[in-house]
Amino acid sequence: MSLCFIFSGTSEGRELAEILAESNITCLYFVATKYGDMVVSNHKNIHVNVGRLDVKEIDELIVRNKPDFIIDATHPHAKMITENIITSCKNTGNEQRYIRVNRNVDDYDLYEEFNDTYISVNSLDEAVLTLKEYIKSKEITDKNILLTTGVKELKFFLEKEIKDRIIARVIPSIESLSECYRLGLKTKSIIAIQGPFSAEMNAAIIRQYNIGILITKNSGKRGGFYEKLLACKNENIKAIVIEDNEKSNGGFSVKEAAEFVIRKLGIKEKKNLNLIGAGVLKKDLLTNKAINTIESADVIFGAKRMVQFGKKLNENAMVYEEFLPDKILNIIDKNDYRNICVLYSGDTGLCSGAKGLNDLLSDRDDINVAIIPGISSLSYFSSLTGIQYSDYPFISLHGCRKDYCDILKREGGFIAICSGLSDVISVCKNVFELYNDKHAILGYNLGLDDEKIIYINCFDEVNSLNEGLFVILIKDRQ
Repeated sequence: MSLCFIFSGTSEGRELAEILAESNITCLYFVATKYGDMVVSNHKNIHVNVGRLDVKEIDELIVRNKPDFIIDATHPHAKMITENIITSCKNTGNEQRYIRVNRNVDDYDLYEEFNDTYISVNSLDEAVLTLKEYIKSKEITDKNILLTTGVKELKFFLEKEIKDRIIARVIPSIESLSECYRLGLKTKSIIAIQGPFSAEMNAAIIRQYNIGILITKNSGKRGGFYEKLLACKNENIKAIVIEDNEKSNGGFSVKEAAEFVIRKLGIKEKKNLNLIGAGVLKKDLLTNKAINTIESADVIFGAKRMVQFGKKLNENAMVYEEFLPDKILNIIDKNDYRNICVLYSGDTGLCSGAKGLNDLLSDRDDINVAIIPGISSLSYFSSLTGIQYSDYPFISLHGCRKDYCDILKREGGFIAICSGLSDVISVCKNVFELYNDKHAILGYNLGLDDEKIIYINCFDEVNSLNEGLFVILIKDRQ
């Protein structure tokens, strides 16, 4: 079996390890702390090594294991470990097996909207000097300093005149806390919490700890850089930003690295097919997994409304207005798409077309299938009305006829999803002809801009309805 070393300290390293592991490549995954072990997935092909390594130790590991590739996905500011990895590759004659994974250079750009918010510096020493000068010139003697650079850089900022004003935000690991205490920080000066942090969270910390200036690395969007600057701007404080002067050193992106390794090792890369419940087409009601999957897709399939929604989340994806399983599979087989999304309305487990495509793929070993659930129209209807939809029998009227009158006689009510207005008309006509103690509650175009809940007490009121998407509940009048 093929073997790759992955030295990680970023989300990119974790993502790459998971991609390679799914392609049946063994990954020896190196992280400095226990936290790095916790965030990587528990995959049979990922073996984690925790601890900081010097050149000699890396040399020994390379000679002993003979990896096919040695991948450096460490943090852009972790210069020492990168230097150690490169030195070991040279020592062992493996320079050609070395791969550097970078964050997207665009992620590091400072944003024009923050021109008055940050002070850019090129080194830790310059950051300390700038901090002292800023404190002195601005006379912020009653304010504290929020340090978000990591525990390894903490010692540079603990000079006598500013030590008591440092608030260090570090990851909640034993190693980080031990180092803080070793350097003499008091508990009240330590914020041990795991990100990512929203701008609102950063702003709350700034207010709570009386922060007058923030120290950060330019770690890109994935590193929460934007949210830090936004919080500083909103709270009217400055940020000292330590730049990564080697951010564009010709390395690979995660996708490029994965494709290169898989191609060089002669492994046929599996396609990733994601069947996603898009719910009621509201981004804030999607799971994070669904959003991230759609945003990273090469291609998106679905009915017209689905692909229009998907395109809003991922402008770069190819889209096909197609929802028939055999036609989707035909397009997939004819093209080299790797990350594929098929969007379905509602939930993938409730009267969804996801079942048909999933069944069709049951004997395909070249495609990884993942099903990501969504919020059904029934769930959303329940949230708007306060009515428990589980209290009523459920039927689907999509493209079929159901004996709902028999269900109504037996159960006293039911809830149904409809193909359109014609189903609503048919149901209401039959119900109101037979019963005068029932009424209908309609969920109209749920998730769309014109969504509404409509109460129907007689058949004549149906005439005022417009064509659209409906959930209908028939129940006793209260």
